[in-house]
Amino acid sequence: MRKYLIAHNLIALREFKHITSNVMVNEPRHSHHGLSFVANILKEGESAIYYNCRVSKKNGKISICGSTYIKWCLNIYQTTHIIAYQMPGCLIIMLSALLSGDIKKILILFSGPPPTGSAYKQYIKRKIYNNALLYAEEIFAFSSTVKIVNNNKARCNYTAVTADVKYYRDLHDRNKDQIVRASEKYIIVVGDDTRDDQFIYDSLIEIKVPIIRITRDQSLINKIEKYMNVIRGDIILSRISFVDLYRYYATAKAAIYVSRFDAWQPAGATSIAECLACGGIAIAEGNGVIENDYKYNTKRSEINTEIPVIFFDKRNKKDLERAVIECIQYSKEEIVNRRNKSIEFANKYLDVDATYDLFRDII
Repeated sequence: MRKYLIAHNLIALREFKHITSNVMVNEPRHSHHGLSFVANILKEGESAIYYNCRVSKKNGKISICGSTYIKWCLNIYQTTHIIAYQMPGCLIIMLSALLSGDIKKILILFSGPPPTGSAYKQYIKRKIYNNALLYAEEIFAFSSTVKIVNNNKARCNYTAVTADVKYYRDLHDRNKDQIVRASEKYIIVVGDDTRDDQFIYDSLIEIKVPIIRITRDQSLINKIEKYMNVIRGDIILSRISFVDLYRYYATAKAAIYVSRFDAWQPAGATSIAECLACGGIAIAEGNGVIENDYKYNTKRSEINTEIPVIFFDKRNKKDLERAVIECIQYSKEEIVNRRNKSIEFANKYLDVDATYDLFRDII
């Protein structure tokens, strides 16, 4: 029976409150981590071991391991598959190749090596990255920025960052009488510390519509408050339910996405996929990884489809302001049309079931 070793820290994820509950929780499924990902893994094997947690198929419960990294590494000998993420995962893949050659090594990547630090550090990261690509047997890539070296023998499987479209579609069907398909008078910004909050708030300083900042990262609250315009009505919401998140996506004038790392990784792609699945109107910075990935994935499908995300010129505050004003001024007919296009696109390209099917083929 398959036993999975997953190089990730489950307790740090947004499902923290469910650590002692059954893995089959009533929350949207996530494409590459979290409790829904664990449940999907357990369909194929009897257990999953994280840095700090164990999950067994027998009872579906999550228990805290309390393992040191040394104990965790010793578990390599007891597993059949190792699933590793990004640069830390590259090191784990190399370690597992040295300790045991019988493990199937799966590497999940969202970008190439981070272009940060000194020239020497960047060189080391590139060496680690390229060696991990050689040791991995399967590569699961969520971005076109993942470039495979020429002598790599692994199969590279590309997928868009997806969302649980069925979950949000069911929410819409249950709430369509309460959800007004016209927009409410606010803009939302959703996500973690990769968002460029200063750029967004500076760009929209003249906009009269309040900004609602939604995040599950408590440490961001004090950082964001200094940019907010309380008189305008700006607020921060933390750890809201997915039902409430759906309502904000489905009724906001627009959801804005600007990443500090858009030059090298698709930060914000998960939130954009959720936004479109909810029928939200998304505005994102253009000429970066997010736009390129959307173009890449629609091109791979060989279907010529308009991408419903509104892209503004890179690092252009005035163009972001223009895009927001345009959304604020949409007629009811234009709003309904935009929202329908978002949902249609999500159904076609961003369904998490397609990602799960691909991942099951890999493992």
